[in-house]
Amino acid sequence: TVNALACDPLNGEILDAHGGLDDLSRRRLRAVDPRTFPEDPLRVWRAFQFAARLDFRLDPDTLQLLQVMVGRGDLAELSKERVTDEIKKLLGAARPSIGLTLARGTGAIASSFPELEALAATPQDPEWHPEGDVWVHTLMVVDEAAAVVARGAWGLSGQEPLRVLLGALLHDLGKASTTEQTIKDGRARIISPRHEAAGEAPARAVLSRLAFGEEAEGAVLAIVRWHLSPGSLFYALERGEMDERAYANAVRKVLKRIHPVRWQVLVAACEGDWRGRAIEGVSSMRFDPGLRFAEAIASEKLDVAPAKPLVLGRDGL
Repeated sequence: TVNALACDPLNGEILDAHGGLDDLSRRRLRAVDPRTFPEDPLRVWRAFQFAARLDFRLDPDTLQLLQVMVGRGDLAELSKERVTDEIKKLLGAARPSIGLTLARGTGAIASSFPELEALAATPQDPEWHPEGDVWVHTLMVVDEAAAVVARGAWGLSGQEPLRVLLGALLHDLGKASTTEQTIKDGRARIISPRHEAAGEAPARAVLSRLAFGEEAEGAVLAIVRWHLSPGSLFYALERGEMDERAYANAVRKVLKRIHPVRWQVLVAACEGDWRGRAIEGVSSMRFDPGLRFAEAIASEKLDVAPAKPLVLGRDGL
């Protein structure tokens, strides 16, 4: 209804046949006509991204209508390009978690992206992740990544902010298949060994149903595969398990592995992951793992491409 308003260009009168102004004042999304609304299933995804971008709530009858449309499989009619456009808008919100929560509540996540739905059934160790399961953590990470992007601290440009958000959304998909219970120091613990590598296949599966392009896919897979690296290297350095030289060499290896993705993309996503936990004060702490990573790159000039020799071996007479 908030999109079903018109303005008389001659006298400025607002024409409101469906109560759109009232819905606008109430910050409410409501379908104009429940009989015609299902004619385009894309309106389901549009509802999610509008709710996230505008921070509006869905009218209960409209929410039920979305659930009916999802339940009978209407979303299967949509092309990947159209869905991608709406997800781009959703991830561009200040709090993408609003739209993602609605999407899961209607069944759209389960029907379109079961790899993400599986995260809600995947527990985490409460010491490191007191917020709850991996889905809850992912929602927090995406919101924190949106805040990181908005602050502009890592000098992202072009499509890089979107790739950071998409990487944040998919970064922990591998936990669904690797999470297990164990005993450590006499205590029951939950671990997800090698979930970074295990996350590549489900991330590719999700991306195959979307149309973000090869460069975006490369950036997302780099985030999925190496999102623990800045933190693990930093804490290894802090514990004295490696010296400065070894640390710099390890950072150099990470840069080679993610090439041609810029390290700023990886670190921005890592910051979202690091802050996306229910640990007091973490959202405002210095992100030391990322800052130390950046310092090593600057001091060792690790991101400066070596000069290309004027004469190569293959140029010999």
